[in-house]
Amino acid sequence: MRVLQVGFGQIGREIALSYMVPLAERGHEFFITDLYKPVPEGFEWDDQPVDIAVIVVNTPAAAAHGSGDGFDYSDLLTAVRTYLAHAKFILIRSTVGPHFFETALYRAHAERIGLAPEFYGATKWSRRAVLDMGFSIFTGNTPRWFREATAGGTDIIIGTPREVALAKLAENAYLATKVTFFHELQIAAERMGIDGEVVRSIVTADPRIGPSHSFLEEPGWQSHCFDKDVPAYARAVDSYVVQSAVIANQRLLAMRNTGDESA
Repeated sequence: MRVLQVGFGQIGREIALSYMVPLAERGHEFFITDLYKPVPEGFEWDDQPVDIAVIVVNTPAAAAHGSGDGFDYSDLLTAVRTYLAHAKFILIRSTVGPHFFETALYRAHAERIGLAPEFYGATKWSRRAVLDMGFSIFTGNTPRWFREATAGGTDIIIGTPREVALAKLAENAYLATKVTFFHELQIAAERMGIDGEVVRSIVTADPRIGPSHSFLEEPGWQSHCFDKDVPAYARAVDSYVVQSAVIANQRLLAMRNTGDESA
């Protein structure tokens, strides 16, 4: 089988590295293309038809012309439209929200479009070299040979397109809320004259909580994924909890910028 990855940015490079070996070991051909970045030598697409085109393009926060769920799908829709002409199946690894499934392009070709949300990140704490998720997520219409070839021995979780898309947004919303919680906790400990790191280590020793997303480097989170995914989740589910975390994060960022803990 022939697989084409469309997009070789920061996340795209991570995904490509995870695909190269398992696909080759099973005798599948793997190609990469990107409009703006060079691709690894020997993986250039030969412009011939492929069985799957994996789309890894940015879906940034929407400007005024964007979608109702907060994402700008311009590049994604262009990529899907372009590679539907070259691929039997389109697999989207880019983040999408509920509005994507209402687009005319998706509704017209839903049977040929699947999702496999990217649950790893680009930070030093969330890369594949650090995390072992133990699972891979696909929509059920993704060809079985591809799921088995790229899951890497992890458990395969199957969901509908809307289920896996919401799960991706929910994960980032939860992690961002956890960051905000621990940042507030550590700042409060310092105000009380106690060691915030000791407090953090005690709380995160509980295996139900764990240490991830609990470290304070600077107040507040500023993240490419969090900045667009968290508000999108809050809108999608009308979440008072997550919206409160977004407001609290804005206060923490103001504190960072002014150095005033009373901000």
